[in-house]
Amino acid sequence: MIYDAEFLKAVDEIRSTPLTLAEAPSTQNVCSVYTKIKPILQGIVPFLSLIPKIGAQAAAALKALMTGLDSLCSSSAPISSVKSVLSLSAVDTAFVKFDALASLLPESRTDICTIYRDVRPILEAILPFLRLIPSIGDAIALAITALIAALDGICPRK
Repeated sequence: MIYDAEFLKAVDEIRSTPLTLAEAPSTQNVCSVYTKIKPILQGIVPFLSLIPKIGAQAAAALKALMTGLDSLCSSSAPISSVKSVLSLSAVDTAFVKFDALASLLPESRTDICTIYRDVRPILEAILPFLRLIPSIGDAIALAITALIAALDGICPRK
């Protein structure tokens, strides 16, 4: 797997400077973490799609979350564009047990917390796979764990 310079720089930064969360959860905190790890998320999407059975769905879910976070953090793209990231053919019944991708499809999904709650189980499910990537897996898992923590701060569980 070949990674670009931006991806490798983000991984090195995660290794050398652990992400710290502000005491008070905020959108600004989520966006700060997301900005730092976005190159990592973009870099792992192709890898995720290679995982048997769940890979395509995990990649689609991560893209949907990134679309939502891009909207939240830039206010330039409507979160409803998440639907364009997913396709019905990407929803595999074996993976719908997470009840995540199917619920992302309606156009009415406009809240980042709704998107996140649907994608969170998928992020947790792929962390063990990501940790197995030689030399960079732990940093990738740390980055995703930091994003989960930041989003948990503004998106209380139901």
